[in-house]
Amino acid sequence: MVTVVTSVNKFCSLGIDPSDYEQVKSLVNGAQAGGTVSTVIGFLASLVDSASPSAFTMASITKMLQYMKFLQIGYPPKLYLMLLLQKTASGGLNFVPEMSESMKAKIPNNPLPIQFEIHQVHSNFLVGFWQPLMSMVIILGVIGILYLMETYMQDYKKVHSVVKKIAPHLRWNLFLIIFCSNYCDLAFYTAANFMSVNFESAVAVFGFLICLLLNTLAFFIMGLMVQTIVALQTARSHKSAQINLEDETKKRYQKYNMVFEPYQETTFMQQGFVIFFSTRAYVYSAVVGYLYNNPVLQTVILFLLPLMALAYLFVKKPMKIMINFVQQVFCEVILASVNLCVLIMSIIDKSDPLDSSKKEALGVFVMAVNLVISWSLPIFTGIKVVLLIKEHRKSRKSTTAQTKKNPVAVGETDVNFATNPEVFPQRIPRIQTSRRPMQTFDHELSNYQINDFDNSTLELTKNKLN
Repeated sequence: MVTVVTSVNKFCSLGIDPSDYEQVKSLVNGAQAGGTVSTVIGFLASLVDSASPSAFTMASITKMLQYMKFLQIGYPPKLYLMLLLQKTASGGLNFVPEMSESMKAKIPNNPLPIQFEIHQVHSNFLVGFWQPLMSMVIILGVIGILYLMETYMQDYKKVHSVVKKIAPHLRWNLFLIIFCSNYCDLAFYTAANFMSVNFESAVAVFGFLICLLLNTLAFFIMGLMVQTIVALQTARSHKSAQINLEDETKKRYQKYNMVFEPYQETTFMQQGFVIFFSTRAYVYSAVVGYLYNNPVLQTVILFLLPLMALAYLFVKKPMKIMINFVQQVFCEVILASVNLCVLIMSIIDKSDPLDSSKKEALGVFVMAVNLVISWSLPIFTGIKVVLLIKEHRKSRKSTTAQTKKNPVAVGETDVNFATNPEVFPQRIPRIQTSRRPMQTFDHELSNYQINDFDNSTLELTKNKLN
């Protein structure tokens, strides 16, 4: 394995001044701080609103941007330094630390292509996918505990009520959000494992089996999402007078509502956003992992994927909420812009591999964008909170104004029922009072029609109520 020493002296040989090194390091630290904040906010947002699409889409986009480091391209020195200083495992909705170095040392590591070894990619699937795997295991454990508490603690009403409120957000939405946000890592570390398959140790065999199991689970979840959307679309087209089949189907699939709730319901193409996004994320990383010897072909495909996503967003407009649509378009534009820069660099490498001056401006742009995208989730989350507060205040003002415009005085209800046939055109309602039995009062008034009421009758009614 190639050992990378990220020190000032190491990078002075690349033409980087010590001041530039510190500047780039500060930028990387700022981006990683933004990534940490985004992970916390995304996780909390998923708990509060399990159907929100922002968390897993932003995590996936961040991952896609980081995979440019694995392309066999001659990056300008500062950008190359940034990519080396970045943590490969950062990004994604994961709350578990990386595997410790002592554990990594015990797992055999087979040779990989040089661009993977430079960034210390391990050939064993367990090492690379450790953070997402352990995050999902913890979530599954919590789901199991909540299921047991919900089943066997019904006598403890307070605890049981709290569990019933928490369980729907975790079963199975949060698990799906974390899993879908890591489709990129799944595809990439599967490629790394397949490039160096070796069954010489039990750990290698176990890692390979886990790799196959999780890929099978990924395709199973994809099929489950397709089945859910198809069921909803079928129910939507077969509504009956007695029962709304669409509402019943939504209730049945409510535990998977992150798949369909935030998206338009007119067509499968609109409501199936999560399916298309997850598939694109898997294909994106597979291109990086398997086509490592063809950087130009890689960059062309990687540039076309966000362009196709943008075309899909503008043509189908799948998001229900405008701010989610704006956020997704922003992320796709960023990804397309970075991939265009990388494509231009790969073309320059083909024509003049020794000339890095043409790449400097492109490298500065990519570095700036890397910092922006890291903090975009907190920024957009703040905008959403402001919009929600404004909407809440507007709703309260509207309710207050309507109340002031149409006040209902106490004691006028009986008169309104009697004098306004449109409100209650047939008969006086049956009223249960604490002083008189309902059947006696109803019997005495049952033969009176609303239109026969006069002032004396109204007075009689009020006296009986009193």
